Amino acid sequence: MQIPDDYCRFLRRTDGMEWNGVCFYGACATPLVGAETHKTREIVAENVDLHSLFPDYRGVLVLGDSSMDHYLFYSETSEFVVKAAGSADVFVRSPRFEPVFEYAARTALGIPKRRGLEDI
Repeated sequence: MQIPDDYCRFLRRTDGMEWNGVCFYGACATPLVGAETHKTREIVAENVDLHSLFPDYRGVLVLGDSSMDHYLFYSETSEFVVKAAGSADVFVRSPRFEPVFEYAARTALGIPKRRGLEDI
C-alpha cells in the first residue's frame, strides 16, 4: 500500500508526531526530543499490529491514533477518515489530510470541533 501524497508532505516536515495523546506514525522510529528513551511509532509496524486487531482495516492505511480515535486513509476511495477506535462512527471524511490533522489537534487541545469539519 502506498502512502498518500498529503501524508508524505507531513512526513517530510516531521517524521511522525506524538503530542498530548495524539500520535501520527512516522516512516521510522525516532527518539522524541526531551524523552530520548521514548520513540515515535513507525507506520509499518503499527499497521501490522492494528490490522491483526481490526480485521476490517485490511486495505486501510492507519496513519495514527489517539486514546479514542484512529486516523485512516482508504486507498480505494482516496479518503482520509477519523473513526472512533473499535467503532463504525466516522467523525471526518475528506480527500485531504489537513482536516484529519485539524480534528486531532482540536481534540488534543479540548477545542470543540468546527462546524462542517466532517464535510471538508
